[in-house]
Amino acid sequence: MIGDLYGVPGTGDFIQASVASDYSFVMDLNHGYASLLRSLEPTEFSLSYLHIVPKEARIARLAPAVLQADGIDPIGTAQWLDRASARPLLLVYVDRPARITGQVLARGVPVRYDVRVEAPGYVWIAMRSAPGGGLDYEAVAPPREVLLAVTPLPP
Repeated sequence: MIGDLYGVPGTGDFIQASVASDYSFVMDLNHGYASLLRSLEPTEFSLSYLHIVPKEARIARLAPAVLQADGIDPIGTAQWLDRASARPLLLVYVDRPARITGQVLARGVPVRYDVRVEAPGYVWIAMRSAPGGGLDYEAVAPPREVLLAVTPLPP
């Protein structure tokens, strides 16, 4: 997603990882870096309660997709997970130091975003249970191991 954390993909794929027989893969985030920088657009969140400072900061979420071998139709949904905690993660590129904030009450549960990015580059964002209830989204240290959890689509 270019310029947003959620929504539909804004570009084609920059990285195509080949899956080994043990289902492992390696992704070189530098491979599509020049194309990523050219694709960046002004940040316009689809969720009205999200904000970014400075307003000029540009973001892109690296959202994995699982497609048929011909690369056309999706065969499942995918999500990054921290292997140690099984916590879902978002992988986001930010072009400069920035802060993403926001809060909402979702089905009676407070959800807060306080994502601080200290330098340009990729940042992992995790959702954590907040003390006193609710959910917090914040930048976390890069996990030692990351899994890609794939849920097949129903036939």
